[in-house]
Amino acid sequence: DPVQAFEQVAAHIRDNRLAEAEKELTSILRITPDLPVALNFMGTVRAKQGRLNEAELLFFRALRHDKKFSAARMNLVYLYLLKRTPEKSILQLKEILAVEPEHAEATEKLAELLLAQGRVNECIAFIEKQKAARSVPPSLLVALGDAYLAKKSLPQAEENYLLALEGRLENASALFGLAQISRSKNETREASIY
Repeated sequence: DPVQAFEQVAAHIRDNRLAEAEKELTSILRITPDLPVALNFMGTVRAKQGRLNEAELLFFRALRHDKKFSAARMNLVYLYLLKRTPEKSILQLKEILAVEPEHAEATEKLAELLLAQGRVNECIAFIEKQKAARSVPPSLLVALGDAYLAKKSLPQAEENYLLALEGRLENASALFGLAQISRSKNETREASIY
């Protein structure tokens, strides 16, 4: 049963029993050498073993046989972050979103990376486009607030932080953003309240 076999492989990887996962995957790949799911899992094993170049090749082999396989692309995103090449991660995230525009993890990661790379205007445009198309999670609103704060656009930053709070004071990142805004306005009392 292939589903059961891959569930077993996933459990081995999760439990860091990489030798067992590798053994099962090797058996599967002997029979079906181009099976994208098996190639992706083997890439994950290689990445966990620190064999990043081999992992990258395996993820690309999986994508060659299924260009829309977002799990393999997300693995490439994290692999490139390990390799300290965030621009390559950004390219992979854009590929995922071209196929799956509502892919939540890719959306959040792309916003985060654009901001971290100092591509503030691109980050703002990306999140504002998401916001116009559908409701977005508070984490994206906080990222948008952070981007506006980086541009010193305090009213827009404040608006998005407040939206992220949704009337509840549970979002520490939004509260921190609001405190930064208050501090920049020399409103020390409000900053300390946040």
